[in-house]
Parts: sequence; structure tokens; C-alpha cells
Amino acid sequence: MVTFSRETTGAEVVETWKEYIAGKTVVITGASAGGLGSQTALDIAAAKPATLVLLARQASKVQPVIDRIAELSPSTKVAFVPIFLDDLESVRSAAAEVGRHVQKIDVLINNAGIMAVPYSKTEIGVESQFATNHLGHFVFTQRLFPLIKAAGKTARVVNLTSNGYLVCPFRADDINFDDGKTYDPLSGYGQSKTANILFTKGLAKRGVTSFAVHPGVIFETHLGDGLDLSIFGTINEVTERNTGRKFGQMDQPKSLEQGSATTLVAAFDPTIRDASGGYLKDCHLTEVVEHAQDQSSVEKLWELSESLVGEKFVI
Repeated sequence: MVTFSRETTGAEVVETWKEYIAGKTVVITGASAGGLGSQTALDIAAAKPATLVLLARQASKVQPVIDRIAELSPSTKVAFVPIFLDDLESVRSAAAEVGRHVQKIDVLINNAGIMAVPYSKTEIGVESQFATNHLGHFVFTQRLFPLIKAAGKTARVVNLTSNGYLVCPFRADDINFDDGKTYDPLSGYGQSKTANILFTKGLAKRGVTSFAVHPGVIFETHLGDGLDLSIFGTINEVTERNTGRKFGQMDQPKSLEQGSATTLVAAFDPTIRDASGGYLKDCHLTEVVEHAQDQSSVEKLWELSESLVGEKFVI
């Protein structure tokens, strides 16, 4: 029996399930060097996948990852595709470009995201964290769905979330926090991370094998670059204001190598397939609080997302 824990590394997960990775086609957003997406890609490369498609804003930041993959697995085809998740035209173009590189997608890992940024809105008038962390991946997944479907019943979608979802529910009637008047960066982040979980459950409800992943607190990534860490001193106060309860204790940090492990379990562990729609933390399925599993919220998010992006997600 396989036993994983919070100390498990991505390399250990890959070694365990390498037969389920060899020959597969995997697409990963947020694959810049030094981040969680790139570590995930490097771990996967050790098991000789057929193709890795890596997406990020800048090619120069992904090239070191591509070079290292070439050393680890010369037979693996690697492609870089630029994407700006806060720009839906960029997302649509990226999805079309991915389609020129692959004929199917065995695993889509929606890894990219932003965290606790000041208030701003995208061109479609949506708060930037909700737009980037959720809507960009909603459209990307929707546009890639024919390729996911082409991979058959073993295909999976993995959405990176965070236990930051505890801070704030999905605000179906006010995603923009009264046009920023009631906004704070942690609440915006929390809402977007709740949306990642609800989107996962919406996919599962529609027959798509999908998991949401909290990778842990990983200081080595660039997610918190420029972030004033003092805001975490207010996390209990902000959470209580939004939900009526406190956030609780912050997680102990993980290394980058440990951080990729839960993503890789979600992507390849054959023993969890029947738990589609689940949330994983420390390599294990874990229950989420009510606001991240409410079925009415799952459907409200899906319908609102389709309305905001101007296209249906047809499965």
C-alpha cells in the first residue's frame, strides 16, 4: 500500500506512478523557472512523458526548464506557449496554439495564479484575482476540452487552489467587492481559490475527472513576490468577517520539491479516480468547508463564468 505524507516529494510520487506517466501528454500553466509549475514539469519529465506543453507569460523564464527537461528525457517533446490569464483573447490564442502541438491532453494542470494583489479590474470589468485565477483557466479548459475528451476516460484536470479558500466564499452577487470599496487582497484571493474548488466540482459533476489541490505554503515560489507579508497578521480577522469563523493556524512551509507532490498525486494516482471533484492537501483527499462544496454555488459560479466570458462550456 502506498503511503504519502506532507513530507513526500514530487519525485517520490512520480517514481511510484511512473507507469501512468510514461507516454502521456501533459499541459501546465505557470511553468516559469523557480515556480511550482516548473518543478511539477521537471518531476514529470523523469518518467518520460510523450509531450509537455508549458505555458507562462515569458519564454525566457521557461527556457531553463525546457533545457533541463531535454537532459532528463530527450525523447519528450516540449513546447512553450505564451499566455496572459487576465486577458481572455490571450487565453483563447494560447489554447489554439496548444492544439497545434498536441492531438490529445491526458492531464491539464491549471497551476498559474496571482496572490493578494491590490484592487484592479481586467478589460471585461472583473476583479483581477477572480479573473486570473478562475476565469482565465475556465476559458482555457473550455477551449481545450475537445483535446481532453480525445484522451479518453483516464484524462484529468487538476486545478491549483489553496487553503486560502477558507478566507472568503464565492460572492455570487458581488464578485467585485462593491467595485473595490469593500475589497481587501486576502478576501479577493480567498474568493478566487474557492472558485477553483467549485469549478473542480462543476467539472466532476459533468463527468470530467478533476481534482483541486492545495500544494502547501512554499516560500521558494514567486507567487508572493512583492507581497507585504504583514497582511497575514490580519487573516483571522478577515476570515471571521467573511465567514463568521477564524482561519486558524497557518501551515508550516514546504520545500518546492514537497510542494509538487500533491499536484502529482491528483494528476496520476490511479487509486483516487472515483473521488473526482475532491480536494487534496498533503497528498491526501480532505474535506472542504461548506462554502466550497455548496451545490448551488457550484452552479452559480458556472453560469456566472459563462456569462462573464461570453461563451458556453459545453461538455
